[in-house]
Amino acid sequence: MKDKRSAHRMVAFTLAAAHLFFAVLTGCGKNDNDQTNTNSSASLPASQISDNAENNSADENSDNENDNKDADYSLGKIVASGKCGENAEWELDENGLLVISGSGGVEGYEPDVPYEKAHRPWNTNEVKKVVIKRGITGIEDGTFEQSDNLISVIIPDSVTSIGIDAFWQCENLTSITIPDSVTDIGVGAFQFTAWYNAQPDGIVYAGKVAYNYKGDMPSDTDIVIKDGTKGIAGFAFHDCENLRSITIPDSVIKIGKNALTRCHSLSSISISQDNPEYIMSDGILFNKNKTELIVWPNTVIGPHYNIPESVTSIGDYAFAGCVSLESITLPESLVSIGNWSFSNCRELKEIIIPDSVTDIGECAFEGCVNLTNIKLSNNITVIKDGTFVNCGSIKNITIPDGVTRICNAFMGHGERLESIIIPESVTYIYEDLFLFFENLTIYGKSGSYAETYATEHHIPFEADDAPEDHSGGSTDVQYIRDVMSKVPFDIKSFKVVFDDEHTVAEVEAVFKRFEIFLQFKELIHKEGRFEISDSIVVQESDDGYIVQFTMISAE
Repeated sequence: MKDKRSAHRMVAFTLAAAHLFFAVLTGCGKNDNDQTNTNSSASLPASQISDNAENNSADENSDNENDNKDADYSLGKIVASGKCGENAEWELDENGLLVISGSGGVEGYEPDVPYEKAHRPWNTNEVKKVVIKRGITGIEDGTFEQSDNLISVIIPDSVTSIGIDAFWQCENLTSITIPDSVTDIGVGAFQFTAWYNAQPDGIVYAGKVAYNYKGDMPSDTDIVIKDGTKGIAGFAFHDCENLRSITIPDSVIKIGKNALTRCHSLSSISISQDNPEYIMSDGILFNKNKTELIVWPNTVIGPHYNIPESVTSIGDYAFAGCVSLESITLPESLVSIGNWSFSNCRELKEIIIPDSVTDIGECAFEGCVNLTNIKLSNNITVIKDGTFVNCGSIKNITIPDGVTRICNAFMGHGERLESIIIPESVTYIYEDLFLFFENLTIYGKSGSYAETYATEHHIPFEADDAPEDHSGGSTDVQYIRDVMSKVPFDIKSFKVVFDDEHTVAEVEAVFKRFEIFLQFKELIHKEGRFEISDSIVVQESDDGYIVQFTMISAE
């Protein structure tokens, strides 16, 4: 339900709408802002959120009057009550006062019910004031969104997070008491509220969280997050095209999802090595133990980058728009690749995804117009929407065995795709996936879903019922590594002998599908001794077949 709510509201949310809407339809990923002001700093003081400015100041020494005690209130006649979470309860009186108590998170919709069909626990139109008692720890996504008559909200110091769209479009909400304990605020939480509309342009602070940047950001803006700030909200500076640098104090312990993504002018992120949660390494922002690569400033990455072996996840939009990146080495520690993570990396030519990866996000390689060679992990099960949208240089791709669903992954200018190998494990292919691929041939097993799909959609199909390994022991990783260890530095070519009885055309076809060729190239890259061309020559010999690659010494 969270994913649906987020996707639904993002279309309306001004920071992300253009990219999320047009990129899915057309592959366009950039939202340009025309600015005229220059050399302006965007570091602004915190804005008042409730009637008491100190309640929401990001000043490190501020005292929050709401901390460590419940708000004073007096319930009138109870007109309705119920549960609003696993351990949370609510009561609504005749005057529109909604009091929430208990522990854990507050859910504004029925659990396990699709967003479109879910109902609020309370009658939204009757709620005028909300008081949340201590013990509640989080306000979940969309809990109070579009509560048209809601005027004020008091949140206790036990709450640490406020979810996506939590108060979205509460048009009459003017007073919000946010304690210092809140470090995590989701995108759109206060958008289209009377309180937010009243804030001046610049950085809007919600309690001790830098919520977002309001208004048009001047060119070459340098932001200094004020000392004492504990969090940067999700999507806070997403798509801020004119953001040049940002300085983050040690007090920040939470940077929300996509807080600094698609900032194409961002050249510097400054954060102290003493920060307890985050670290800069080679100019790139990681979490402290470097298991998550969060985002890179646009000017940092050169033509090649080796992701550290400690990284297990690449964040959403992490490399989006990196126009200088031509190749990247993904570590075998990697488990997940985020949504839009390599979108519009226009010079990226090859991607080898290790088998450790189990999840590749939506639109991960959208707009990689020069991407030619792809090796997917053998442990993914879904090819998600938009994965290779507008990757017009791809001619051949192999879907790994184990994938069960191929969603709308190739939409856009992909008419150059000539062959796709689809395993028997696939049981679903998006209906119009190959609608504009006039030269495509689908390869798969006789009687498989792939054949049925190809027949129904009038796409040429070729059955490949031979054993999966066309190359015998010649492509075994250790075999190739052992042979390479004996190769002199001045070698100009390398030969692999095939013992299997196949035709030259069959052997060549295997290599042109990149499974073997990319494996070989990956090994050469790890050795660091050679660069290898894309040329493949297959010749018949007395021993079988010889596949010859042209290589150049890297030394």
